[in-house]
Amino acid sequence: MTSTRITSFVICLGLACLMLTGNALASKTVATEVTYAQEVGALKAVYITPSGNKITRAMTVMRTADSGNFFLKVTLSDNAQFGNAGLPAAGDLTQTAGTPADNVTVTRSTAATDGDTFVEYSVVVKANFTVLPTFTLTTDLWAIIDVDNVLGGGGTISATIVTRDANTGAIMDTGTDADVWLKSAVGVKVDSAIAATTATVDVTTNRKKFVAVSGADTTTTDVGATLGVDGSVASVLLKDATAYSLLVGDSVELVITGDLSGITSITYDGTVTSVKAADVTAKSITIKLAGTSSSLAGGKVARTFVLTNDGTVLSARTLSLAINLKLSGGVTGPAVNNRTLLAVTPLSVWSLNGTVLIANFLNGNSTDFASRIYLFNSSSSSAAVTAKVLTLPVKGGTQVLLGTVLLSDEVAAGMGMNIKLAEDVLANISGLASPYVTDGGNVVVEFTVEASQVTGVAVVFNPTTLVSFGLYPLQTP
Repeated sequence: MTSTRITSFVICLGLACLMLTGNALASKTVATEVTYAQEVGALKAVYITPSGNKITRAMTVMRTADSGNFFLKVTLSDNAQFGNAGLPAAGDLTQTAGTPADNVTVTRSTAATDGDTFVEYSVVVKANFTVLPTFTLTTDLWAIIDVDNVLGGGGTISATIVTRDANTGAIMDTGTDADVWLKSAVGVKVDSAIAATTATVDVTTNRKKFVAVSGADTTTTDVGATLGVDGSVASVLLKDATAYSLLVGDSVELVITGDLSGITSITYDGTVTSVKAADVTAKSITIKLAGTSSSLAGGKVARTFVLTNDGTVLSARTLSLAINLKLSGGVTGPAVNNRTLLAVTPLSVWSLNGTVLIANFLNGNSTDFASRIYLFNSSSSSAAVTAKVLTLPVKGGTQVLLGTVLLSDEVAAGMGMNIKLAEDVLANISGLASPYVTDGGNVVVEFTVEASQVTGVAVVFNPTTLVSFGLYPLQTP
């Protein structure tokens, strides 16, 4: 008898200690997180949870038979609701740990209906627990209505589990009751950041070609800029819990802006887009990648741009790139979710390997006027100078090229050069009358110097009276 009493006392004391320990510890709700694409978000969008998804509740209170019965309530945060497309069932809640095993009978104390924000289960304890139990909700294919488009805005929806005593209704086993369950992330993103490039326009080819670079630019192509766009980010789901990907009606638009003159085509990842006259006028061209394009495969793939010139005169410039997502609607998301993937950023910067200076008014009528051009070379190398002479017609006339002259002398490093229009330039153009009097003798002269950091001024004056039209700086194109 004494032994039996001692044994009973020890068992009761053990249960009391476990119960006290349980109260000191904290129970915990853990949800297996599910990530949906922000692109599919919409008011009252219905999301289906994937197979295998679970929410567990590890308890820290030891329950006893009959008097230890309790209710387990699951509540959704942020005004989310359960939907008819997949309502929780009574069999979704099971005991998955604890001793004795299979020690409860679960029924649904409240029947879940469309629009509910919670569901509650009744748990009947068959025998005294001797090891703390864990309960698991199998949430396969539950339907959750995101009433306020929380996920579309990048927010999260949590699941909260609260238990209360079936006899008193009092809250019991409190702890970490809530856990983030549903969240969102972008399904389309720039996966390999834009790597801008440069190209050098060769002034020795009258600015009609690039300077070739081993393994990169050729004389006719600007190569080197790269970019990667992922149209199906891994582990991001559509509303039906399948993997997110764009449709053929969706697109990613690469918008290139800047001076497009002299460019015949732009190639991205092997897709060639011709540059039309309207694009040059608009200073903008769009490369449209269909949602199913292989160019949108992810994995941080850096895909290459190639800009091809057409053999016309090229100028220094900066070309920029912006990227926009365009959704057609349906399962991949409404047009309201269109967004900018990349703000305007440099794509390629073109520079000259020399200096081009323009004298926009000189006069070749050497009987009445003299024209002088003064260049100064601030660079560390001497450079050849080429002069290209064009007419300066009266209003309505057409400008034509009169000729190009390679001056016999170079402008030395750190030195200046005095150029006489009539004697040094016009006299060396075959077939040109002297003095030159067409259009009143007025001409435009473009100087190409094979060195950087060259500046210049020009003046037209009467050599007898020394009256001039004023000294003015040469312009860059």
